[in-house]
Amino acid sequence: MGDVAISTAFVFLSVFLALLGVSTALKTDSGRLRLWRIKSSQAAMAEDDPFEDPSGILYGETSPLMKKLAPVAQAIPQQNQERESELRRRLLRAGFRRRDAARIYTVLRILLVAGVGVTGAVTARTFGLSEVSALGITVVGVIAFYLAPSMYLDRRIKSRQSSIDTALAPAIDLLAISVDAGMSTSQALARVAKEFKRISPVLSEELELVTMQTSAGRTNADSMRDLADRVGSKDLGLLVNMLIQTERFGTNVADALRSHSDELRTFRLQAAEERAGRASVMMLIPTSLIMVSILVIILGLGAIKASDLLS
Repeated sequence: MGDVAISTAFVFLSVFLALLGVSTALKTDSGRLRLWRIKSSQAAMAEDDPFEDPSGILYGETSPLMKKLAPVAQAIPQQNQERESELRRRLLRAGFRRRDAARIYTVLRILLVAGVGVTGAVTARTFGLSEVSALGITVVGVIAFYLAPSMYLDRRIKSRQSSIDTALAPAIDLLAISVDAGMSTSQALARVAKEFKRISPVLSEELELVTMQTSAGRTNADSMRDLADRVGSKDLGLLVNMLIQTERFGTNVADALRSHSDELRTFRLQAAEERAGRASVMMLIPTSLIMVSILVIILGLGAIKASDLLS
C-alpha cells in the first residue's frame, strides 16, 4: 500500500509539473507582442529574424521556463552542421519560425523522454514486475516517446503542404487575373494572400511573408526561392521556378500562370485517377480474405453436420 501511495503521489506531481510547464511556456509578453505586430506592419523585420511568429510554445517570446531550461540543450553535444540545419528546416516547414525553435524542441524532447522513463520505472516497480519486464517497458516507452515528436513534425509538414497544394490552383488563377488587371507580381501576391485568409490560412501566411520580405528590400526572386525552400512542396516549387524564369526572360506572366494552372489541374486529375485505380486493386485483398473466410465457415459447418449424421 505504501508503494501505491508513493506512485500515486509521484504521478500527480508529474502531471502538475507538466501542466505548470505548458502554462508558463504559453505565456507571452503583451508589450513585446504589440511591438512585433507594429514592426511587421511596417515591414521592418530584421535580416536575422525574418520569420518569427508571436504565438505558441515554439513561437514568439521565450517563456521564463524555457529560458531556465535552455542551458540543458546547450550542455548536450552539438550535432553536426548538416543535421542541425535539417532540423531547423523541418521546424520551419512545420510552421515553427522562431530562431531558437531547434533548442526548445530539443529541451522538450529530453524532458518528455526523461519523464516517460521515470514514470515507467516507478509504475513497473509499483505493480511488482520483474526487472526484465520493467526494463523492457521503460525502454519501449522511451523509444516511442523519443520518436513521437519527429513523427508529429512529419505529420504537420505533410498537413501544411497538402493544404497549400489543395489551394494552389485557384490561387494561381487569381494571381493571373490580378496580373492581367495591371498589378505587379508582388502586388498580385499580396492580393492573393489577402483573399485566401479564410480559404487557406497556411498559403495566405506564406505569401504574406513573401510580400514582407519584398517590402523590406529583398528581390522578388530571392523571396520566392525562400518560399519554395520554406514550404518544401513540389507543386509550389514548380510555380516558383516558373515565375522566376518568366521574370528573367520578360515573357507574359498571366499566360504562363494560366498554362501552369491548367497543367496543375491535369496532373491532379491524373493523380486522382491513379489513386482510384490502385484502390480498386487493393480492395481485392480484403474481399478475397472475406470470401475465403465465408467459404471456410460454410465448409466447416457442412463437415460438422455431415459428421453428426454419419455418427
